[in-house]
Amino acid sequence: MLCFVKRNRLAVLLAAIAILLIAGGVLAALWQSFEAQRQQQIAEQRFAQVRKIANSLILDYHDEIAKLQGATKLREKLATDAVNYLNAVSSEKTDDTELLQETAIAYRKIADVQGLPYGENLGKLDEALQNYEKSVVLLENAQRLAPENPAVKDELIESYRSFAMAANHSGNKEQAIALLKEAVAVGELLDSSADNNLDRQISFLTLKTIVVDISDDDKAVKLENYRRAADDAQALYKIAPPSEDLLRLMVGITQRVGTLSEAVGDDEEKKNNAETARGHYSQALDFHSQTLRYSEMLSAVDSQTVLNKQSFMAAYANIASVLSLLGENGKALENIEKAESIIREIKTDDAGNRAIMLFEVDVLSIKQRILARGGDLPAALKNAKTAFEIAENSYQSDPNNVEALSWIIRMSGTTADIFDEQKKASEAENYRQISRRYEKQYEGQVR
Repeated sequence: MLCFVKRNRLAVLLAAIAILLIAGGVLAALWQSFEAQRQQQIAEQRFAQVRKIANSLILDYHDEIAKLQGATKLREKLATDAVNYLNAVSSEKTDDTELLQETAIAYRKIADVQGLPYGENLGKLDEALQNYEKSVVLLENAQRLAPENPAVKDELIESYRSFAMAANHSGNKEQAIALLKEAVAVGELLDSSADNNLDRQISFLTLKTIVVDISDDDKAVKLENYRRAADDAQALYKIAPPSEDLLRLMVGITQRVGTLSEAVGDDEEKKNNAETARGHYSQALDFHSQTLRYSEMLSAVDSQTVLNKQSFMAAYANIASVLSLLGENGKALENIEKAESIIREIKTDDAGNRAIMLFEVDVLSIKQRILARGGDLPAALKNAKTAFEIAENSYQSDPNNVEALSWIIRMSGTTADIFDEQKKASEAENYRQISRRYEKQYEGQVR
């Protein structure tokens, strides 16, 4: 070997240099690889930290901010900034189930702020629909990646349900029904009773109730389905602690039974079945009184949340409506004044809350009927016209909201009827033309 080296010194030297260079290159490559991995880990840790902070702002702080008086404008700012963040995060394809789930929940919460039906919102239903759809798509992807993950299914059901409510509110009943079917199908994969999961049982009952809301069943069938849901909710209430979500479920179901019982009573009244109608009105009063009781319990938990205040307001208004039908106009007006007082409080505390507009229309409509039954047509006319104007304002600010559109049609027709009773034919015809014009828009918008 030594002789070989002596004879080939130059070649050996060159070979040694080459080996050293190669070894150095390998070491450099290994170091670069190590450093790159270290930098990647640092980047991932920093992203996780930023993600945690952003999600806290969207998911945790958002719920607390919603409880503050006048928070809707602040929530709008949070929503705008959050959507920009979410769009950046969700633009990257990922198989991280946790990230998909977190991002989807955030999109849903932002959509709630923008246009959740019957919740305090900004009156931006079109933007809400877009973000509900993003939430659903992300959760569907998460479910494909983790088909056995029950938490993903729970969130997917919630997003389907909220998306369906918003779609129905926009007039797309076909899409709403399809989304609810998807929600029910996912729900059937979960056994809520097996692990005594109270939140899941409340979610399923709420889902079933919304399915009845959107169904094409007649009033009698709907009323029976609502009663079954009320029985199920009552059974759950007897064995479970009265959480805020459970109390809201009780409020929602008893309100539905009461409202539909009143409607069935109206149908019997039109058939001149006075005694049968009175029986339905009495049942309606009983259920609306239950709604008021559960609303009082909700208020004891949190008296400042707008949703809880709305429950109180609706209970007083519905009780007022039924009392008037039972011939107790004085008590009816006392209750409607309580409902109006709550509306004034909500409007004062949070001028940015557009959802309260249609609640106010509903209350004014009930007050108008009470006043008309009492023979005070001028006051009834004033309330009908005000309700029409608020509904029209609501629709102009949020043209996707077909509930506002239906209220315009209803209140313009009611105003025309009162003008007819006052023998003012030209004014009546003016409002009928308005009603017909909006009816055409309604027909073109509802699918």
